[in-house]
Amino acid sequence: MLKTYFLIAFFLVNLSVFGQSYKITYKIDVERMEERTKEKLKPEQQKYLLPAYAYLKKLTPTLYVKNNETIYSNEEKMDKDIDQGHFFEIAKVIAGTHQGPIYQNLETKETLKPQEFLGENFLVKYPFEEFDWEIKNEFETIKGIKAQKAVAWVLKSENKDDKAYIEAWFTPEIPISSGPIEFGGLPGLIIKLIKNDTLTLILENVEESPTEEITIEKPKGNPIGVEEFYKQIEELTQKSPYGDYIGN
Repeated sequence: MLKTYFLIAFFLVNLSVFGQSYKITYKIDVERMEERTKEKLKPEQQKYLLPAYAYLKKLTPTLYVKNNETIYSNEEKMDKDIDQGHFFEIAKVIAGTHQGPIYQNLETKETLKPQEFLGENFLVKYPFEEFDWEIKNEFETIKGIKAQKAVAWVLKSENKDDKAYIEAWFTPEIPISSGPIEFGGLPGLIIKLIKNDTLTLILENVEESPTEEITIEKPKGNPIGVEEFYKQIEELTQKSPYGDYIGN
C-alpha cells in the first residue's frame, strides 16, 4: 500500500513542478555536526574537521528549480580577496559542491555531478534509481511544514561495502522531487537531510517564482556512469607515481 502511494505521489509531483520556478535555501546545522564529530572521532581526527566547520557557516546551500530541471550549489559569503586556506576547501567538500554545481533533470531522472581526480575532469551521471528509499511511517514538523521520513544507503566509493546512511525528511506540500546535494526521487521536496548522522541541512526558505531570473543549463561534456567513474579512478591511481599512497 505504501509503495503504491509512493508511485502515485511521485508521478503527481513530477507533473505539478512543470512550468514553475523556485529558489530554495538551506542552512547547515553546524552545532549538531560539531557534537556528532566530537562523539565519533578521536581528537587527532577532530583537528582536521572542526576548524573547517566554521567555514560551513559562510555557505548557503541553494537549490534552483525551473520546470523539470534543478541546479544545486553553495553560495559563498566570503571575502574573495582573502585566502581562506585549506579549511575552506574542506568545508566545501563536506557541503558537497567543491567540484561545482550539481545538475538534476526530474523528467529523465538523472543527476550530473562534476568530479576531478589527479587533474582529470569528469562529468558523472547518477540515476535517481540508485537511491533505494525506504519510506517510514514517521512524521515531523520542520519550519511549520509537515514532513515524512525516508532512509537509504548510498554508495560512497567503488567499494560496494562503503556506503553512507541518508536520512531524508520530505514534504508533498512542496511538489519538487529533489533536495540538497544530489539527493532526490521522493514524492516531495527534501526539507531536511542528514548524512551519516553528521552533515545536516535544514530548509531555510522557499521562494516560488522568484524575482531574479532563473536560468538552468545542462553541464557540457560526455557523462559517464558511477561504476565507470570509479573504474577510471582505479586506472589513474595505478598509473600515478603516488598510487601506493592514494590507495591507502
